[in-house]
Amino acid sequence: MFSSEKSAIIGSVMLKKTLTSFLIFLFSIFIALSCKSAKPLEETEAVEAISESEILSELDEKPPEEKREYSRRTVIVMLSQNLSDEEAISLAKDYGLGLIYNYRNFASCCLGTGIDYSDKQLDALKARLEKDPRVVSVERDYIIRLH
Repeated sequence: MFSSEKSAIIGSVMLKKTLTSFLIFLFSIFIALSCKSAKPLEETEAVEAISESEILSELDEKPPEEKREYSRRTVIVMLSQNLSDEEAISLAKDYGLGLIYNYRNFASCCLGTGIDYSDKQLDALKARLEKDPRVVSVERDYIIRLH
């Protein structure tokens, strides 16, 4: 009886070694095939070197404000401290606006008008909001498109 248990254990060990060897063999074939199917690199055109100052000057160039696209219905309000949703709604209602989103991680919120405002109306709204002690600054909600 002892020898049959020993044989079963030896058989189990042999099976594990065989399976391990087989998996290593399959993995080796997979690696070899993937290397053969790789396409050779094509020659590319030489790229003109750009200086650091050229890169920095391009980053500093911003489109004129009148050319930047922005929402005519929302403004981003930076707050002196984080407000709860109820407090942010109260702030919005004080100016006839609605709360679009409360960015608690950034102590700011997005307030919406519900209708399109003209540049003059947005400037007036910004000036009124910036007089509020809860408000640090107000920015237009600029739209950035990634092409």
